[in-house]
Amino acid sequence: MRVERPRAARYRFNVSATLTDLDSGQQMKGTTWDLSLLGCQVMVANFGRVGARVRIQITHNGDSFEALGRVANLRPLMGVGIGFTIVENRSHLVLDKWLEDLREKKFSNHESTRRHSRANI
Repeated sequence: MRVERPRAARYRFNVSATLTDLDSGQQMKGTTWDLSLLGCQVMVANFGRVGARVRIQITHNGDSFEALGRVANLRPLMGVGIGFTIVENRSHLVLDKWLEDLREKKFSNHESTRRHSRANI
């Protein structure tokens, strides 16, 4: 059995998101679990099917991101994996900003933990 691995770094990112199934028009609100340059995981109950075409909308700290995508996976207790297929330039700039902030936060936390561990030696 082959295990799928993410192709881009993922970062913990818990904010509100809205998913719309483009075929049925069904709309659900959920919470993102993680975020990457290529997609995200969203916690929603009973959403669609693998391969479904979706629109995802995320708003965080006054910035809005919107993309078209496809449901890449459905995981119990983890939600829906969305692969972005079309991201307009304005939304791409927002995504880049969020990812840079998340990278800096992760690096800062790592450095802080490292310094704290050395201090206890």
